[in-house]
Amino acid sequence: MIANAADSVEPAVEAVLERVCLEGGYPLARAYVHLASIGEESQSSVWLLHRAYRSGGDMRTDSEIMQQPGPPAEGPAGEALRLGAAVWRSRYDASALGIPDLGKRACVCALPIFHNETAVGVLEFFGSAPCARDEDWVEALTDIASQLGHLVGRVRAQMRALRQQAGLARMSRVASMREVAGSLAHEVNQPLAAIVNYSGGALHLLEQGRADDEKLARVLDQVRIQAKRASGIIQDLRELLRHNDGRQDRLDLNQLIQRTADLLETTARDAGVKLRLELEENLPEIVGDDIQLQQVLINLVVNAIEAMDHSCAGRDVLISTRAGEQIEVVVSDRGPGMHDELLAKLFTPFFSTKPHGLGIGLSISRSIVEFHGGRLSGANNPDQGMSFRIRLPRVTNCPHA
Repeated sequence: MIANAADSVEPAVEAVLERVCLEGGYPLARAYVHLASIGEESQSSVWLLHRAYRSGGDMRTDSEIMQQPGPPAEGPAGEALRLGAAVWRSRYDASALGIPDLGKRACVCALPIFHNETAVGVLEFFGSAPCARDEDWVEALTDIASQLGHLVGRVRAQMRALRQQAGLARMSRVASMREVAGSLAHEVNQPLAAIVNYSGGALHLLEQGRADDEKLARVLDQVRIQAKRASGIIQDLRELLRHNDGRQDRLDLNQLIQRTADLLETTARDAGVKLRLELEENLPEIVGDDIQLQQVLINLVVNAIEAMDHSCAGRDVLISTRAGEQIEVVVSDRGPGMHDELLAKLFTPFFSTKPHGLGIGLSISRSIVEFHGGRLSGANNPDQGMSFRIRLPRVTNCPHA
């Protein structure tokens, strides 16, 4: 059961508590698991309390998040944590726990959960009558606690890796935006210059006494349009660089591609490259994080633009979508392609064919796509250039989105 819950603590704890209660005849079992390195650092004192108990002949479970240092210090669980060893109490007053089969003559066994010699939790099992210590049973429960400790360690390692990946992803976004910053500055300057011109024209009309309501309304409407355009560009930049919370929403992929193309239009134009879109109509929705997926698109399109020098014929980048069993996005360029021996290293972290490249863009992009349940691949075109293919699952039934 623990092995089958390789990436989640709570299902494994729930299954273990239920099974041990059934096998050992315990009316109540509790587990306290420390979430120190599983949640954010600000939650280092948060514990998960999980219970399995008999109610009317049936086994039931519940859980809660505890904003406190851990299990009660005076109880068997607190004692087991302090001693770092199993605690067995033949007689224990458990009447305050509210379980009908438990009273003042219950027995209890508490066992600490360790990972790398650090206590990460504790298990408690309550019997309905006084019982002498059973060493074979304690040994079996100790093995279970040990396996749960390994599971907690695996989950912590995965969460550390995810936090490191999130940091690298943000580095990749910053690197991408550095490459288009000059073009963005030019793009923002255009509506700002238009606002200055329209405002100056309005003042000129006022000074000459020719500022009727209709003329001023037209001028102010143009000022509003240009200000909104500049605001949109800045907002796109801020959204792309913000810390990502991994929010999953229903997304129109065609709209996301159109926004990305608008953001990179000046970059492509300055490089003498044309962006072309062939987007299938009525494309089914996907579920994902728009900032993460836009980062992937920016990485792929910028790479495609930079892959083509002025000697390439037909210097354009094609972004296309197609719906099948999965939603497919293809970013194709007309560059020289890549040698076969380099294709095998395409998604290797810190491998780059650019003189000043970080070598994390494609690696992060693949991780993001795989996090969304998809696949990212790259290959040379039969005639000229390369194509990167993103496959993402369609929305089926996602009430959480």
